[in-house]
Amino acid sequence: HKSSNRYTPLGSRAPFEGYSTTMQRRASFSKSKSRSSIARLRGSLEDRSKSTDAISMFNSTDKKYQKHDEFPPDQLAVWDEFRPDFIINNNMYMYANTHLHEITSMKRALQKVQERGDVPSWACFSIKAWWEGHSEWVRDLFAVNRDFLIPKMEERFHYPEESTEAQKKLLENMATVTAIIDNLIEYGDPSEFYNLLYEWSSYESSVIRYNTLNNNMVTMLYHAYFSPKDITDHNRTILWKASSGYVGSLIHYLGVDAFRHDMLVREKFPPQCWEFSFKAHYEAYVNHTVIHVNALLSGTPSKLSMDSNNENIVERCRRMRNELSWDNYIFFNPYDPMYQIHAEFPPNKLKEWQEDFVDHTKSSSRYLLNMSLRTEVKDMMRALIKMKKRSLTVDAWEVSSLQSWFVAHRKWITESCNLALEIIIPLFETRFHYPTVLKDGFSEQINLLNSTLSDTIMDLKADDTIGHLVEIWTDYEASVTNFFDLYDRMHFLLVHAYFSRDEIAEHFRLHIAPKGLPGLGSCIYHVGKDKFRHEVMKREQLDDFHWRNGLNFESEYMTYVKEAAEHITALESGIPPKGNSGLQKILKITMDNLTAELSIHSSSCDENSNVSLDKLAPEEEEQAMVKSNALFSAKNIIRIASSSSLASLSRRPRQPSIAVSDFFSSFNSLNLDFSDETVAGSIRD
Repeated sequence: HKSSNRYTPLGSRAPFEGYSTTMQRRASFSKSKSRSSIARLRGSLEDRSKSTDAISMFNSTDKKYQKHDEFPPDQLAVWDEFRPDFIINNNMYMYANTHLHEITSMKRALQKVQERGDVPSWACFSIKAWWEGHSEWVRDLFAVNRDFLIPKMEERFHYPEESTEAQKKLLENMATVTAIIDNLIEYGDPSEFYNLLYEWSSYESSVIRYNTLNNNMVTMLYHAYFSPKDITDHNRTILWKASSGYVGSLIHYLGVDAFRHDMLVREKFPPQCWEFSFKAHYEAYVNHTVIHVNALLSGTPSKLSMDSNNENIVERCRRMRNELSWDNYIFFNPYDPMYQIHAEFPPNKLKEWQEDFVDHTKSSSRYLLNMSLRTEVKDMMRALIKMKKRSLTVDAWEVSSLQSWFVAHRKWITESCNLALEIIIPLFETRFHYPTVLKDGFSEQINLLNSTLSDTIMDLKADDTIGHLVEIWTDYEASVTNFFDLYDRMHFLLVHAYFSRDEIAEHFRLHIAPKGLPGLGSCIYHVGKDKFRHEVMKREQLDDFHWRNGLNFESEYMTYVKEAAEHITALESGIPPKGNSGLQKILKITMDNLTAELSIHSSSCDENSNVSLDKLAPEEEEQAMVKSNALFSAKNIIRIASSSSLASLSRRPRQPSIAVSDFFSSFNSLNLDFSDETVAGSIRD
């Protein structure tokens, strides 16, 4: 850079000092083919490198860097054979290009603002929103290097002091830029924009020097002392620890096609990792970072500015980054050896799944179940918000509907999570190490449902306020979404890598189906009854017999509609469901208890499918027939009595006591006379 660091007058069309027209073309946002994009990225850093005072003929085998005789700098020949272009095809080099071109694009955007001769308020907030994201991922990556990578390097060689000093200078310049941008927002003083232009050139120079030293010295030392396997292991850890902003920036500046077809292939990631791992981070980067640069270049406020006031732009972008920051598995790879248990069971089944179903993860029944859960939780969130808009307190019927729905929801979620922990995961762990984060996630879902959330809903009474419940449900929804997004990304790729489709079908038939299918009704309802019957069942080679009889799909669907779907619809619309009352809840519990007794009795009379009533002793046969008839009659009695009481309730929804009275009148008029006092007592209770 030239030594004259005078401010360029606002409105002047002169470019920054040292900013060539070639670099302006390279920093443009016009779309280009991905491979030419990579060449542009590499070429720009090489051009910049020539203009610095970095060591051009660095000797990585110099003994002054070696620490121990047991770790000589003898790996470069291995790298030449393993990957001849390792100097430009390594993660450190990709980081350098990403960092450089991100600040170059913003420099061009700031130039455009300067040329227009005005610094509007929205532009100041866009600059701040962009800078927060940029500085955050740069500091995060430095922290990963400081805490993980550099200590690994220093086990074998002396880390160059020049690189450490260059990083310190870079961080100092970042702090200066941060202070100027904060002043620009706080005071709205256009002169601060001049300061920003001035300091940006210093920041850019420090980035160039740091990355050039890294590429010319650290990268060469690193590859001289560490084998391809060592560095591959390190890369995996670094990528896991990388922030979402870094991932999005890397993809954007490499190009989506180059990232998917070059980098992912080189690092041996399966194609599905794009959809389940990287895509969300790339889209978030475009929607909350690139959008600001484009707005500054064009002079038109971003969509974020139009949707909210300027102050909210920074907060919205910050919240997005926080939502993605929990994700420690951005670069998840099912082929990673850390998951494999036995050499006889390699992760080589994914291609088989892809041949049967291109989108094999989303066609899985478990994926459909997870989708149903997320939809169900979101539907209840929407219903709660509408309830809060109607009134700050809840009516009696709303309490009853909410509790009835939650009991059904809690039941199938708890059963589903327990089935995974007790049956499904142990089966998978015969071939691979199931991720601990997923096992812990299932336990956390059970705890959430059966602790604070359960207490809050089941203790709710008429005229209580609903605000606290909305807050708790918001946290629950976030937990469900985060966990099952991670589950979908990791679980299916691992399972399909280690188990064939036939093996999964066999495990399902032998170990899972006999335990029941919790959540089946919810799955059918949210997928759509017709779509489930004509697409999902057809894909699984099931017919209408299984719908009505074999697997009892129709019964599960109807039960879910009555126990859950009708309540959400009612709570959202504000219209009580037909027959909704506390009495209905009592009647249902009684029916469930009687049905359970009848099932137990039937099992005892039909042990091993061979015992029948005519093989019992006379007194046993008589007792069994009496109890069977009593239990059968009990269900009809409940139906008769409840129909009368519910009819009364529908006429007078605000007077449940009258309905209760009608129930007992109808009940007593039947003149019950059962020999088994236990059954009669159950009905009276």
